[in-house]
Amino acid sequence: LAVELPATSASGYRCWLQDPAAQVLSIEQEPTRAALSHAWIFRTTGKGRAQLRFGCHQELSGGPSRQFVYSIQID
Repeated sequence: LAVELPATSASGYRCWLQDPAAQVLSIEQEPTRAALSHAWIFRTTGKGRAQLRFGCHQELSGGPSRQFVYSIQID
């Protein structure tokens, strides 16, 4: 499973993994920075349901965080 989320180095906007859905996934590759995004790669580790959660915001702004939540089901 590959997840790519927005990021802008110049403005400090980044995304962080908040819940890795460890019951069914493991991180195969930590985030890599592309021009305007961060990318994570996960692999399945078992069957079940979980939620993969990310939070995104400008690092120094202290402003509200944008949430990305993915429901994962492995049969």
